[in-house]
Amino acid sequence: PPCPGGPVATATASPSAPAAPCTSRPAPPGSRSTAAPAPSPGSLARLERLRALVTERSPATPAAIGEILADHGGGAPQTICEHGRDDPADEASAIVFSMICDLDLGRMWVAPGSPCVTPYEEVDLAGVV
Repeated sequence: PPCPGGPVATATASPSAPAAPCTSRPAPPGSRSTAAPAPSPGSLARLERLRALVTERSPATPAAIGEILADHGGGAPQTICEHGRDDPADEASAIVFSMICDLDLGRMWVAPGSPCVTPYEEVDLAGVV
């Protein structure tokens, strides 16, 4: 399904609605569009791994979703939780934060850093959403 707010490739999940991929397709060649470029092979591999884990685990809590976002498995060139390859890590290839939202409950959990080592902090969105 297309993503609200523009052409992006991401995935959303909440305890009340497990992860639902949100993708949009690039504009046809020659069209006048400001669409984002096609996703990289690493992004596509991470999305495929995310979909497989959601299907396998059916996460129903923010903690279970956080475990998936902290995943380092799959054997792909890039994992869901990506730290970059250089020392220091190349920030262009690193996850700098992770976020889980439940819009029905007006709650958000944010890990300001790699989700495999950074605890999620709950944010109350009451009155904002």
